[in-house]
Amino acid sequence: MTPRDLPDLTFRAYAGGDLAAVRVLHRDSFAALALGHYAPSQIAAHDSLIADLAYADDLARSHVMLAESPGGAIVATVGWIALPDEPQTARIRKLFVAPAVARRGLGRHLLAQTEAAARAAGHRRFFLRAYLNAVPLYLSSGYRADHTGVMTLPGAVEMPVLFMRK
Repeated sequence: MTPRDLPDLTFRAYAGGDLAAVRVLHRDSFAALALGHYAPSQIAAHDSLIADLAYADDLARSHVMLAESPGGAIVATVGWIALPDEPQTARIRKLFVAPAVARRGLGRHLLAQTEAAARAAGHRRFFLRAYLNAVPLYLSSGYRADHTGVMTLPGAVEMPVLFMRK
């Protein structure tokens, strides 16, 4: 299975030298794809989260996989971490797709690859915090709503999210 119209992508693990490019991808992806779901103040607060120093540590501990275009540009990311309080459960995180390649199956492809990697590490269940714009992707990938919540961003800005399980 390959994403539609994107046969030449390569996939690899995140490395610390990718931080600047990943930050740009995450900022641009969220700003474009969340438009209409979140207010400009929430999008700006999310940008602040991505720019925070702690974001690098968050990426480093999240088993992040990158998708790169033939020219070497990072066009998508996804990762996972083990949930220490829930045995055999991995939290899916950091799924971002560049707007220029969105809606072609790349997010779904990376999600499946990440679930397979987490399964290989012994995880049988999955949990995630979905941005509202991404809920249809997760529903169509077998996730079900667990509960609604908010993500508190820098500046005490609250952003609604949906927690989901598979």
